[in-house]
Amino acid sequence: MDWRMSPLLRRFLTRSVAIIPAIIIAAAEGQQGLAAALNGCNVVLSVALIFLTFPLIWYTSFNKYMRVKVDDNDEPLGVIDGVLNYDTERAVISEQGTISLANSWATAITGWFVWFIIAAMNVATLTFLGLGIGGD
Repeated sequence: MDWRMSPLLRRFLTRSVAIIPAIIIAAAEGQQGLAAALNGCNVVLSVALIFLTFPLIWYTSFNKYMRVKVDDNDEPLGVIDGVLNYDTERAVISEQGTISLANSWATAITGWFVWFIIAAMNVATLTFLGLGIGGD
């Protein structure tokens, strides 16, 4: 799709798509309907969070996926003015001319710990929601 439109019109359309369903729910159901829709959206987003963060933590924990090519000046490609948020002094440059930017073991363990807590809380939320516990 090679659509061309003014930025003002694009902003108006995207904000309308976001706001119109809320206006319809508020008009049809009132404050309680809007609160229920908000809670439903929060549950859906929370459940989606565990499926979105799993591959993020998984892939960033492996050197195989988190490698950056190094140019002839021993600086990773894309470095601006020699600044990279990584300790290049301690980085091991392999024979393929790359360095690893994978998570350290402490970061990976912390990430998985937080992920399991969030997943467990989502399972509990969906269980309570299914059993009707904790409602108004």
